Amino acid sequence: MASDCFKVLVVCTANICRSPATALLLRSSLQDALAISVVSAGTRALKGSEMVAAMQQKLPADLSDGAATFRSTRLTAAMLLEADLILVMTRVHRSEVVSMCPSVVRKVFTVPEFARLLDDALTYRSSCRSNSCGATPSDALRQLREDASRARGAVRAPGRDDDIQDPARMSRRECRKVLERIARSVEPIARAFEQVTARHDREPLLVSSTDVSCVECSPIYNGV
Repeated sequence: MASDCFKVLVVCTANICRSPATALLLRSSLQDALAISVVSAGTRALKGSEMVAAMQQKLPADLSDGAATFRSTRLTAAMLLEADLILVMTRVHRSEVVSMCPSVVRKVFTVPEFARLLDDALTYRSSCRSNSCGATPSDALRQLREDASRARGAVRAPGRDDDIQDPARMSRRECRKVLERIARSVEPIARAFEQVTARHDREPLLVSSTDVSCVECSPIYNGV
């Protein structure tokens, strides 16, 4: 993997159900060649816990080994600062993450929220005078994150639709629905990552040494 790696951190509460499932699905959806790492952690996780059996059983068979060997990790401020993109399960998690580390506010999204904002982010990117917006594929992905943050400032979240609820104490059927919801959000995220990095590889860098980020120079750069 390239040294300039785009780091995705997925966060839930206990890190034994939603966040490891999301990380496994996202990692498996990405091309092996992409310089992207995906890890997970929990705001109240106990170190070393196994993934809950109900969620393991619902994951695709090719992810069974990763699910079986997974062990939970407690979220730290250092992990938040190191991440390029933080994907959480609910708006409550987002508030907890920002309270722990206020400087990451622009790079933390719920999983459905980030997936929802990507259409606007990619549309903005395609019309930007600098399509690549970075010297490396990882830089291009960081710019995509900033474009999504800008889009969030223009289009307010629809509320609970941006949350993935905890399937704890739910039936197996409800647990499957949660996993299906995660998968529906992961698919456009992986597709956007591959689209942006592929475009970066095809196109010459258009940003001169005197240019600033194409989003930061925009008068509508006001996302929170």
